[in-house]
Amino acid sequence: MRLWKAAVDIETPEDARVMLSRAVECCPTSVELWLALARLENYENARRVLNKARENIPSDRHIWITAAKLEEAHGNKSMVDKIIDRGELIVICYWYHFNCSCTMCIEG
Repeated sequence: MRLWKAAVDIETPEDARVMLSRAVECCPTSVELWLALARLENYENARRVLNKARENIPSDRHIWITAAKLEEAHGNKSMVDKIIDRGELIVICYWYHFNCSCTMCIEG
């Protein structure tokens, strides 16, 4: 992980985007890499990156909050509310199932 970060730090923004795109393929559960990639993208691509990040790490609140902030920065209030509502539900469900010992949760 440190190697990816060090390499990205010395690259141009375009090269860093390419490297981070590869990094998230290799480390799809790295919140830090997904967020770094989203920061380098334009609005539309950042949305795609954050959607993909939420597919790979649906229980991470930082990704949901970043997605909501992106929409807020572009004046999409209705999307902010949707993201926050859905994010809260998903994070709560993941937390509950992770900490639950009922048969349904244990069996997946």
